[in-house]
Amino acid sequence: MRTYSKDAIVRGILLEELINTMTRLDGIIIRTYPSSEADLMLRIISRSEGKVSLLAKHARKSTRRFAGGLDMFDRGTFEASKGRGSVPVLTSFSPRSPF
Repeated sequence: MRTYSKDAIVRGILLEELINTMTRLDGIIIRTYPSSEADLMLRIISRSEGKVSLLAKHARKSTRRFAGGLDMFDRGTFEASKGRGSVPVLTSFSPRSPF
């Protein structure tokens, strides 16, 4: 039987928590509006979760972060992580072909 150090166990638990806080959704953007100077709030609709709000940090200022842009009726895969508040933070967006 293999034994693990206390640090390895803690790192494993932290990694498991990080994986559990990441969410992947397939959906369509139904509304966008500015949240602050650089942030953008998205309202998406997905089959699995219904209507969801996501916060896209620096989406209005950065041209590289979400290169394709986040426009209304864009369809794709959204990957979000648990934010500090109650709104999940969008970490990546992979667009799919249009309708």
